Amino acid sequence: MNTRQLHYLRTIAERGSLSQASLVLGISQPALSKVLSEWESLCGGSLFLRYRRRLLPTALGREVLDYAEKIVDEQNRMMLTMRSVTGNDRQNIRVCTAPNR
Repeated sequence: MNTRQLHYLRTIAERGSLSQASLVLGISQPALSKVLSEWESLCGGSLFLRYRRRLLPTALGREVLDYAEKIVDEQNRMMLTMRSVTGNDRQNIRVCTAPNR
């Protein structure tokens, strides 16, 4: 389990199909399908219901996606904090004046 896979699951849910998610993510559809199968095996059930060419999150899938959202948000906050602590979040400010001043 890693945050990249959680991002994949979130994208599948957002796009509603493996083919659309694979295009957005830039990975092959079989590779994405394999990640989904591994997660379903790990969780012990289907994360998405296949309905009319759409993938809809099941109750289990909604729970996993909820946790995925929290984990990815925490990772993003951690990265912002680390940048702040190390000073890598500095931004340049340019001050300009008219030449006659």
